[in-house]
Amino acid sequence: MKRYGLFRFLWNYFIFRRKAVNKHGIHSPFVFNFVTEVIGQYRSIKHSDIENLRSRLKQRAEKIEVIDYGKGGEKKVKTVAHIAKNSLKPSALAKLIARTCEYFKIQNALELGTSLGITSAYIGRSIQGKLITLEGDPTILSIAEGVWNDLYLDNIEGLSGPFNETLKKALEAENFKLIFIDGHHQLEATLQYFEQILPFTSSDTIIIFDDIHWSPDMVKAWNKIIDREEVRCSIDLYFLGFVFFRQELSKQHFAVKL
Repeated sequence: MKRYGLFRFLWNYFIFRRKAVNKHGIHSPFVFNFVTEVIGQYRSIKHSDIENLRSRLKQRAEKIEVIDYGKGGEKKVKTVAHIAKNSLKPSALAKLIARTCEYFKIQNALELGTSLGITSAYIGRSIQGKLITLEGDPTILSIAEGVWNDLYLDNIEGLSGPFNETLKKALEAENFKLIFIDGHHQLEATLQYFEQILPFTSSDTIIIFDDIHWSPDMVKAWNKIIDREEVRCSIDLYFLGFVFFRQELSKQHFAVKL
């Protein structure tokens, strides 16, 4: 399914903002505390070295051939700068994910969609154990590994290849309490990843979905996921979606303003 055009995406965001609430419209203590102490907390995380590397990636003009398994293994030639400018998460969202890891004292984390490794670096810095991150293209992963080496991060392991192969290997290797899905932005693929991950979740697992309003397909996938009985609580931030499985929570969905 094709993504929304810029005008439609922004119009949808305008509508979302009118309906969404801030912390004062939230009556769940768990969600109120999370929104107050994590989502609404804009304290500066001192990771300027990561942002310096992002800036350097945006200046790299060398061309690489990349494989897109989301499009049947299609190969394209792109510059590293193009990938850095168009595929990396904005620093504000990467820092939000990092604050989430710190707040919940995450031990091990899993990321689907490494790209050039900037968000991975934020996560790796913010967890107490290991991050396994999945990237379809080996050339892109090698650049990400260079980023982690420059940052002296030795708790990140990257796996390259199709997600339907590497995800199974990762799930069987570690017990993950936070999973960030930023990969194949299509309905069937997103639901397939969720179904594959679900048996490995527990009451304190958190799954973060990227770009949940990116396309009609992603909106549909998000709505199907939060409707599942296993999902006790969900938070829609428009750009990211948080799913919680805590059995002590009554089933609720929140649309929250960033």
